[in-house]
Amino acid sequence: MQKIKYIFLSFIMFFTAALITTGAFIDSAFAQTALLTLDEIVVSDDFISDIPSKNSIDKKIIEQGKNINVADILKLGAEVDIKRNAAAGDTGDIISIRGLSRNRIMLNVNGRPLTAAGIVGGYYIDWSGIPLDNIEKIEVIKGGSSALYGNNAIGGVINIITKKPKNAKPQTTIYAQGAKNDADGLNSNFKISHGAKKNKLGYLMSLGRQKSPEFLWNNDFTGKNGAIFLYYDMPRGAKLSFGGQYSGTRRGFIRNNRRSTDPADPLFGVKINDNYPLSLGETISGSGINNIANIGPGAYWDKDKYLYDLSYEQPFNNGYFEVKYYKNKEDRKEKNYSTADGHIVLDRVVESDRSHGGSAQLTLIDGNNETAFGVERKIIANGDIRVNFVDNAYNGKVYTGTPPNNEGLNLNYYIRNISKISDRLSITTGLRHYDYILNSLTPSTKELSGSGLVPKFSAQYDLLKGQSISVSAYHAERTPGLPEIYWAQNAVAVVGAARMPVALPELKTERNKAVEFSYRKKFNKTDDIRAGAYFYKISDYIMSRFETNWSGIYNIDSVDIKGFSIEANKALDTVSSVNINASWQTSSKSGDLFDTQNLLNGLDSMTKFKLNLSYERTLKNFNNSIINAGARYVGKQEQIYTFGRNVNSLVSLDSFTLFDAGIKIPIRKDYQAEIFIDNIFNKKYEEKFGYPLMGRTVGASMKMNF
Repeated sequence: MQKIKYIFLSFIMFFTAALITTGAFIDSAFAQTALLTLDEIVVSDDFISDIPSKNSIDKKIIEQGKNINVADILKLGAEVDIKRNAAAGDTGDIISIRGLSRNRIMLNVNGRPLTAAGIVGGYYIDWSGIPLDNIEKIEVIKGGSSALYGNNAIGGVINIITKKPKNAKPQTTIYAQGAKNDADGLNSNFKISHGAKKNKLGYLMSLGRQKSPEFLWNNDFTGKNGAIFLYYDMPRGAKLSFGGQYSGTRRGFIRNNRRSTDPADPLFGVKINDNYPLSLGETISGSGINNIANIGPGAYWDKDKYLYDLSYEQPFNNGYFEVKYYKNKEDRKEKNYSTADGHIVLDRVVESDRSHGGSAQLTLIDGNNETAFGVERKIIANGDIRVNFVDNAYNGKVYTGTPPNNEGLNLNYYIRNISKISDRLSITTGLRHYDYILNSLTPSTKELSGSGLVPKFSAQYDLLKGQSISVSAYHAERTPGLPEIYWAQNAVAVVGAARMPVALPELKTERNKAVEFSYRKKFNKTDDIRAGAYFYKISDYIMSRFETNWSGIYNIDSVDIKGFSIEANKALDTVSSVNINASWQTSSKSGDLFDTQNLLNGLDSMTKFKLNLSYERTLKNFNNSIINAGARYVGKQEQIYTFGRNVNSLVSLDSFTLFDAGIKIPIRKDYQAEIFIDNIFNKKYEEKFGYPLMGRTVGASMKMNF
């Protein structure tokens, strides 16, 4: 066994050396792992031991402030950006890690993928369907240096791990929150959970409801969720678990509130409805760029999602074996109305996710070596789009929906080895092989398939006095998705007054050659500092463009991304602490078919500089209440945007700084109240061009355990 492992190690190092010598000098401060628990966020850059280190972005109870979903909390981390067009119910491209977002972040819950299949609109992460109930921790892996994760993990991985009941005594938790801001109504959040472990059987149940009134025109949001988890201890240390989760959301589509979308037109700054802020609108995805795609009064969707999971773990003398199976079911009921007189113009049901899959992993531990062997099989699928009614006269074009039951297959094999070479040096190597085949959405489009082999290498060396350095060099790839091959083969552009097909090259697999570096010094249990740098060289970057004059998905020849971050934690005394992190990143590109004018030499909407600062203090004379204050600075962003004249322009978002504060007050042993103010100075700002976010938010919450 030892001989086999060293042969494998040599094999991976050979591939890594070949990678670097052929120009893969690419970046990143090895995969840093952030763990978020219900009580705090802790960040670890130790990919070898996977042991969390000191919190780098401030201790934070998950209900603190007006947090509605996981994205609200991740925005405080280094190298993580958030871009919302609404405070709740946004299903767009919200989170980016090191400048990579759209379809490049893998989201897992208890080891199963959760990224929506997205027959229309692409494989997006649906944050509204992930309640904060029952979360034990969240792991954030930056970059693609781990061999354990595949296709969509080129930018990073977010692993959500739910709670497991530990006590025989049943425990119930009730949480309620209310908050008020510029919206016409009250934001509310209610959750209840109950769980226990009796003998070999553990269970955990939860229910929740969230509601946000419309701030932008027509954009109200209501979410409800429920879950049940069962855990059973079997003979010889084996564990069997089952999970069933439901989430239902109703969200109103944002209506355009500008009389003109052309900034050269004086009407660009004139509201259609004086009761709401100036903002751009959304469109109904998948229905083309004709009239029925434009949002009318009362347009909404109702979405129901069901997630099922089954897993089995079996430990043995020198390792363990685990096998998992999952299944998704998601349906959306969508209605749209005429922008002229409000009559219904579209009523359809989208069976947007029918994905399922499974995985198996064998892990062997032999002294200072740990080797994992795994296989994954995923069927990414959707069902029908059923059109119950469409006003084709209003639409100006016949629309009938799409054929049923489209799917794609991803099959992956991987091996990862962790070797502790000496007391100070640890090396992690890995190799991952993938195959994929994607069936087209329509008979007229081609099937797409491919395969690849990606090597990984990381090393960590412990210096004296609590210091360590790490380096990673790896290859990561992202294969196209079902909607992407459709839009790549069915791109359209405005030619005169008509929309005409555009012939694009066949969509290629995206390939990233990366290098990462990091340094860390731990002074004591509470104080540490870490710095990291990364460089990505991405070939055939898959770009999505859905503008008024051009719609399609295509490859950009080359995109380079480089960045640097620093994080520090400091206990000022026994009752107070301060945390700070800063990130800088930039990008460049070549061969962008859409940006023929070279308006932007880089990726759209990339935040070049970001700073988070937080302070916390325990008030021992006030029943050990905890006050917290924070500031978040986000730098200027630029992007290409097409206005009503069908002319591409370079637009920018101004930098902004937000200040928050709150106090958590223990009322008695199992009761805690909180009062918070977010955006204290009522800053007017945007995270996504054309969509202003709410100003000052004042709220309170109560949490009870019994």
